[in-house]
Amino acid sequence: MHLAKWPGAASSETSFDDVALLLTMLFKICRLCMHANGLDVAVDAITKAAHCVALLPDMKARLTPEQLEECRGLEVQNLCLRTALAWKEDRLEVAEAMYAKTELLRDGLAPEAAERLAEVLYEMGRGLAEKTQHGLAARWLGRTLDVLGKQDVEMMSRDALNLKDAAYQTMVTSLLETGVEADRATAAAMVQQMAEEMGEKPIVLALRLEIFDKAADGQFDGKAYADAILGLDRLISCTETNAGLVQQHILSLHQRNPIMGCKTMDQWLLKQAQAGRLEGVEAGVRERINMATQQKGVTQTIFDLMKLLDGLL
Repeated sequence: MHLAKWPGAASSETSFDDVALLLTMLFKICRLCMHANGLDVAVDAITKAAHCVALLPDMKARLTPEQLEECRGLEVQNLCLRTALAWKEDRLEVAEAMYAKTELLRDGLAPEAAERLAEVLYEMGRGLAEKTQHGLAARWLGRTLDVLGKQDVEMMSRDALNLKDAAYQTMVTSLLETGVEADRATAAAMVQQMAEEMGEKPIVLALRLEIFDKAADGQFDGKAYADAILGLDRLISCTETNAGLVQQHILSLHQRNPIMGCKTMDQWLLKQAQAGRLEGVEAGVRERINMATQQKGVTQTIFDLMKLLDGLL
């Protein structure tokens, strides 16, 4: 309906607001169809959007500063959605070429435009991670964080902040899954950056635990791993699922450092019992007994177990 009003090339009668409205609708259709794997409709929507985008250059001379900023955001969204479509069609070289075209437009994006761009980049990174293409996933997730990192935190929406946390988490996990020591070091640096930005929140401690768990034997720090496990337990709510997560990490610690693993399980079980939190205690006691019986020739852990059981009764 809107396109029927336009003579093709932009003229003085062409309304930027009409173009912007139609592009916004077409971009939304494209995103929704990509999420639903309706690629044919998504391609049709972005093709129609191309006709609208082609009108923008001739309009710029008569746009206000606010409209110019909106115009740039629309151009970035167009290129980014084309990038995502190329990725969906397994044409990664085309996706890279399309993304490169956004470089000159990315600086100084308005918060809403930056968030839309970051959403598309994150979906690409997460999709690659789900396909276990962790190196490529880390690249696109890094680009997500680059876009969000240029925004003023005070101007970011709650959704954008949550997106940033999700991108950090997915990227750290992807880096750890590559098995490359340099990537593990990068992941550790990212978690430290998260801690500086948001403090010792559960997500930070959970990711730090993943890093400890993936450390090579020569770099494994059992004491730091144990401290992080107990630190996470102090911050998370008391549920059976969270208790299982803590126990899983204690068992991982026990495999690398049996004595430290037993001590950490003892501390956790006593703390749970003293606080009257019984979620996971029964399963934890069973695991603690298994720990003691697995250590052949070591009697101290048996005595520690007996002391623990006396404390729980």
